[in-house]
Amino acid sequence: MITRLALELELEEFLRRFADSIDRIYGRGLAATLATDVRQSTLWSTVMRMYEYGVEGRVFDGLGDGDGSLDPDAQDAMLFLTGLHGLTPFLEEDEVPVPHKAIRAVEMACTRHVLDGGERFYSIDEDAQWSDCLSIAEIALLADMDVKSVRNATSEKAADRLHTQLTGKRSQVPLEEARRWLAGRKGFVPSSKTPGSTASLSLSVSAGTFGLIQAQAQANGMDVETLILTLLGKVET
Repeated sequence: MITRLALELELEEFLRRFADSIDRIYGRGLAATLATDVRQSTLWSTVMRMYEYGVEGRVFDGLGDGDGSLDPDAQDAMLFLTGLHGLTPFLEEDEVPVPHKAIRAVEMACTRHVLDGGERFYSIDEDAQWSDCLSIAEIALLADMDVKSVRNATSEKAADRLHTQLTGKRSQVPLEEARRWLAGRKGFVPSSKTPGSTASLSLSVSAGTFGLIQAQAQANGMDVETLILTLLGKVET
């Protein structure tokens, strides 16, 4: 499961390095300005809101509130982030890491929006073509499970069988059945209009400080999040 801290650290690093790439295109010295306030960007706030909805189930206007359409900023975030894979050769020139956690968070938000009765704007695979059903891959995404395990759950011998229907040659899960089955999964948090009580840690550090933290993490053979949690006494070494 994606943690908020890991998402924030990853997205901040991406936005700072992406500013260098944009600067290379414009050649106007934008990177220094952009890199200092990445957390003030529309993309940052939108991704965090999509994380809270997609992962934590907190409902917002345009994200699971029942009006049908996906929030325009959420649409932009999804299109931009999922389109980064096509820019990989360019991004590699500046060693810009593709923010996989952010991509997963926005995909979860878009998928949950369909689960909650909203109009489909995006699908993570070709099996997800209709807004009144979810694909096996989308069920796995929301349940924080691998696709193989979800497919096994569709077997007649499964203890809590996930019932599917054929649409053409593809197995899909009706929304009512998806809600029933997901409600019994440990990795799934039901949508709620009441803000959750999940605590999150938000850090704001300079680019230089982040570089030092990253270097220390690499020297200790761990990722940045694990290093910070270790220093805070949240993880035993």
